[in-house]
Amino acid sequence: MENRKAWTGAARGRALFRLSGVLALVLLLVPLRATLYPDMTIKIVTMNCGDGNSETSAYEAVREILRGQGRPDIVFLQEPRMTAGEMRRFYGYGNAVVGASGEPAYWSPAVLTDYPVRKVWGVPFDGTFEGRDVATCALLEIEGEPCLACSVHLEHVAAFQRGADQVVETDFVRLFRLIWGELFRETHRTASIRRILALIRESGASSVILGGDFNTIGPSRTIRAVREEYEDTLGYGLEALGGTFRKIDFPIKPRIDFIFHSRDWRCRESSILGASPGDHYPVRAVLYRTGP
Repeated sequence: MENRKAWTGAARGRALFRLSGVLALVLLLVPLRATLYPDMTIKIVTMNCGDGNSETSAYEAVREILRGQGRPDIVFLQEPRMTAGEMRRFYGYGNAVVGASGEPAYWSPAVLTDYPVRKVWGVPFDGTFEGRDVATCALLEIEGEPCLACSVHLEHVAAFQRGADQVVETDFVRLFRLIWGELFRETHRTASIRRILALIRESGASSVILGGDFNTIGPSRTIRAVREEYEDTLGYGLEALGGTFRKIDFPIKPRIDFIFHSRDWRCRESSILGASPGDHYPVRAVLYRTGP
């Protein structure tokens, strides 16, 4: 009996010794990994800076909002109404790309960044908006790794009209019909996002960040198609219930502006900014990815 107790005590001692060795190894490797593969964090803001007008003061306000966010690493702008050169000078970024041609347009979205830009794609509208782009995709080099950044501006909802102060006028009947269509039907926005997703797949990019004005709500068929492949930075929490389109004659404001990312990125924080000179509130996100 005494021998058995002695053996049990020895076995227990060996187990504790091994466990302490494993813990010591973990404690040594964690800081070593942090040194060799530090977390890479980037800040992103998407913003539709238009409001049915092209006043200079509105764009100065956009610039102040970006400065207030500590100069984000990647900015997705919709309705920039500037050439690439004008945006570089006005917003102070090393690189600015807009559409396939780089020409100013009411709709064509833009990407602003200091990261090197290796290639640019433009995804044109179909039909009505011929000659303008629903997306500008720029292949960036972020800390030596490629990442495709896409600024998106999908087609507006033609069923609504703007009244005084550019406020969208609606009622329960029209709104119900619109929501029903967005949930269950193929719209222009659904067709456009499928073309954008197809371009991303054809590019071969595995690291992707896309954001912008999708002109539709979270449960829509359009957004569901994006969520099948990418993560929504605001997810499904309380923050996601906040509205980004503020100029609508309805008590509940819809969230139609999003930032999505591939699964090699993780979202550290995301929020809707409560300041805007236009009809959309910006969305910001802080993403990070770790080494292998």
